[in-house]
Amino acid sequence: MTEVACPWLPPLVEQVKHRNMRMTFPYEVLLRDIAEAQQAVAAKTEELDDLRQQKNELQRQVRSGVVAGPGSQKIITSLEDKIKDLEAQQRRWVDDARVIIDSQKEKRDLQDTVSVLQTDNASLRAEAERLLPFEKEHSVMTDEAKLLRDEHTQLVSDHEKLLREKKQFSDENLRLADSAMETKLLLADKMNEVLELEKKVKELSEQMKTGSHQNQLEQTPDCSRTAMMSMSGEQDQQRRQAAPVPSQIARKKQNCHQHDVNAVEVSPQSTSFATGSSDKVVKIWDLNTFEEKAQLRGAVSAVLRLGYNTTGDILVGGTSDGSAVVWNASSSRHMFSLCGHTQKITGICFADDKTLLTCSGDRTIRKWDIQRSGACTKTTMCWSNCTDLTTGGGGVIASSHYDGGIRFWDTRTVNNIEELKGAHTQAVTSVCFSQCGNKILSTSREGAFKLWDIRNYSEMCKVPISDYSSMLLTHKACFGQDDQLIAVGVLTDSTRGVVQIYNSVGKPRIRSTLGDGHDNQISQVSWAPDGSMLLSAGLDGAIAG
Repeated sequence: MTEVACPWLPPLVEQVKHRNMRMTFPYEVLLRDIAEAQQAVAAKTEELDDLRQQKNELQRQVRSGVVAGPGSQKIITSLEDKIKDLEAQQRRWVDDARVIIDSQKEKRDLQDTVSVLQTDNASLRAEAERLLPFEKEHSVMTDEAKLLRDEHTQLVSDHEKLLREKKQFSDENLRLADSAMETKLLLADKMNEVLELEKKVKELSEQMKTGSHQNQLEQTPDCSRTAMMSMSGEQDQQRRQAAPVPSQIARKKQNCHQHDVNAVEVSPQSTSFATGSSDKVVKIWDLNTFEEKAQLRGAVSAVLRLGYNTTGDILVGGTSDGSAVVWNASSSRHMFSLCGHTQKITGICFADDKTLLTCSGDRTIRKWDIQRSGACTKTTMCWSNCTDLTTGGGGVIASSHYDGGIRFWDTRTVNNIEELKGAHTQAVTSVCFSQCGNKILSTSREGAFKLWDIRNYSEMCKVPISDYSSMLLTHKACFGQDDQLIAVGVLTDSTRGVVQIYNSVGKPRIRSTLGDGHDNQISQVSWAPDGSMLLSAGLDGAIAG
């Protein structure tokens, strides 16, 4: 039997051999079908070969003349028809085999696609399992976000409610502040009326006391009267002469308040002085006789600082409740109160007749317009609690602070222009400008005072205070007339308050000590502008000078 070439069979067998073993059973069926088809094709091929041999044999016999006649031709034609049928059938089988191969190829592609999809599905399932905790966490976070949104909504509602309540409280506060201001003004008017009545009663009492004295004076000879007037004039002239360096013993002492005297200030005309006390009263005294001239009321807490304007007709007292009380020094009438500070006022100074500056423990410096009923025109925040404030002209003010620093400000804008950080190692208790305006005197709780040249903001000298024991945080020192002397109040080891006098030219040295003046610490010293008197205020309720 002649072997017939089948070009479609080897590729099919090769593909079947390389088929995935997981699909063994379907391919075994396919191989069996292919084998049966191959056997059928082989049988038909063998039959086709036999027919071809018969045809060839008949054609040979016809050519050789062994077989002749129309019968042989019919046999040949019949054989040729069978051969054609077999060839056509073989072609159909080949086409069917090709269709099977193509379908198997499509099936293989589909199976590969399914395998890839299954792999992707497994990966997606693994990823889903990995993300399952995150999904739960996302669900929890979603619930929390919802709760937060609800809380935010509630907080917004509460905030709006608080804003409404704040507005109501602000309106109520303004109403109460206006009512309090009206009450204070009414009380000030009543107090002024009482003071007027007290003054009239005092004048009547003096008139009643001096009635007999006036009669005696009228009976006195003219020559005696002239001698008395001449003697009085000479005494006044001697009293107004410039005083030398104060002696070692205080000349006068006056118990003027029932509580601590926190402040003393001499008027610009050097004719009177004012004292402020923890008893909430400010008193005006005659500088020469130490006689009380008036009492100024209106403060509702302790008076810590006092300050005159340049003409001496307005006196301001800074109190421990943060308010500054303004009086007419000539008529002793309470004009108004300045409210704005939240802590005690520790410094007062006038930039000019209509501009007042105050500092406080609330770390602010405030500027007030006295002509506009004390309107606050500027508030400046500081870096530390203020302890004192002073101005020496030239448009510059200086402030001392609890952190040991000294700071300088522009009078018009209250903007900082210079800062001396660490000027002292402890809290600075006071600052004072010299009359020439070029030097600053500062005292500190470290037991020393310093002089500063503000032209270049440099330290000139540091002077330890002799017999130093303690110094109040509100203590104030000062320059004397013509900046030649410096007065400092200290507490000695024997708990006596004394005033030490230093020269300020060259290296300051102690010149004199004024003792026997106070039985407690000295809160402030004040030199009269004309140099005629040096006053000291103490916590024993007394004034010495």
